[in-house]
Order: sequence, then C-alpha cells, then structure tokens
Amino acid sequence: QETNYPSEGIKGTISNCDLAVICNINFARPMLDLAQKAGKWIATDVHALADINDKYNQDYMHAARVLFISSDRLWDHPQAVAQQLMKRFGNEIIVVGMGSQGALLLTRHGIPRAFPAVFTRPVVNTIGAGDALFSCFIHEFARHGDPEKALPRAIIFASYKIGEVGAADGFLSAPELDSWDEQLHNI
Repeated sequence: QETNYPSEGIKGTISNCDLAVICNINFARPMLDLAQKAGKWIATDVHALADINDKYNQDYMHAARVLFISSDRLWDHPQAVAQQLMKRFGNEIIVVGMGSQGALLLTRHGIPRAFPAVFTRPVVNTIGAGDALFSCFIHEFARHGDPEKALPRAIIFASYKIGEVGAADGFLSAPELDSWDEQLHNI
C-alpha cells in the first residue's frame, strides 16, 4: 500500500488510450493525475462502498467519469446512493452492481434505470462477479459509447462467469456473448 507504480512507464500508455481503467489500489493512485492531465476518461470500481465520505476512495470517486460500486454495503437505496455520488463527484456514469437483482445505471443526463439479472446457468461461485460486470461493461462501452447497450451485455457476461468454480474461469468469448445476448434479449 505504500508503493507507487512508476509513472514514467505509463505516461505514453495513458496518452495512447481511449479510456483509463484505474483500479482503486493504492499503488495506482498517481495514475489518476496522469490520466486527468492527459484529458482521458477514467473508469474505476470502488467495490463495497459503505460511506460517501470514505477517505480511501475519495480521489478515485472524484476522478472517475465511469464509477462502479457494489450494493453490498450501501448506506441507502442504490438509486439514492448513485444520485448522491453523482451530485458530489460529478461522474458521467455510475453503475451499482446489485448481484441477483441486476444492476442500476445512472447517467449524467438520464434517469436511473434498473437492469434485471439474467439466468445463463446455475450459480456456482460469485467471486469475481463484480469484476466481470465492470470489465465487460468497459469493453462494450469503449466499443460503442452507449452505457444502456453495454450494461445488459455485462450482466450476461457476469451471469455466465459465476457458473464456474474458479475466479479466473467462466469468461465468454465475444461470439458467445453475442449468442447469449441474442437468446436473452431478442425473444
């Protein structure tokens, strides 16, 4: 927690990226400033946030244009929390992962929208579900820029992922995700 990632190695990488995905681990904190100075959108997941004044995550929440949180420890209803966060930190997009209840999306100029969970296969292990939701959302959002298209696909991706035992197992390929999306949303 006391180590910083060497900034010389990432300045060029950040300048060449479309979106900087910066994990809320302490060694990545200096990357926030580099990405902001480069004018890049920052996406981060602060996970199980229990307090809007959480000191550790303040920098990440202020810097994030795309902010993910889990509903696991929220102090209020997910919609209320998302609105409080957006008002305080000025994020463009907030997603609250709600496990078996799906996910909530709030965009800067939209109204909160709940997306239901989907069933792809029986749940075996939920470890990594939030990371799967976040990573797929970022991939889809970077592809087409539409959070309302990205989130349902990310929910499918996370649903399928939790059907495996290992945290590093159960990831759909792009064609497999397309197939599940067609099955579930074009019925």
